[in-house]
Amino acid sequence: MKAVSKKPAKRKVVSNNSAVTKPANQHVASKKFAAKKSAQEIYADSPTYKAGDNLKVTSEILNLREGPSTDYPVIETLEKADSVQLLGYDGEWVQVIVMNSKNVGYVKVAFLR
Repeated sequence: MKAVSKKPAKRKVVSNNSAVTKPANQHVASKKFAAKKSAQEIYADSPTYKAGDNLKVTSEILNLREGPSTDYPVIETLEKADSVQLLGYDGEWVQVIVMNSKNVGYVKVAFLR
């Protein structure tokens, strides 16, 4: 019987509008394993709000906190559709005033629209 040498199969990988042929066993990085994004990149696709904008809570419940982190105590628990007015940004957190209670605190901007 004659020994058969096996060459790795080839496949085409399309990247940046050009086709590149790579061995089938060569790993191609997926989006899942892409480098971590900064908060600025994560929220770049989020709507841009400015001070004075009136917004609504989009999650079922949302904790209004004394500062821009989960390390700060909760002032009030907001519910879906509660109205807040944006006062300013602190990274991915925003300072707001709750329209009903007039409490001032911080929430994550991702939970507002």
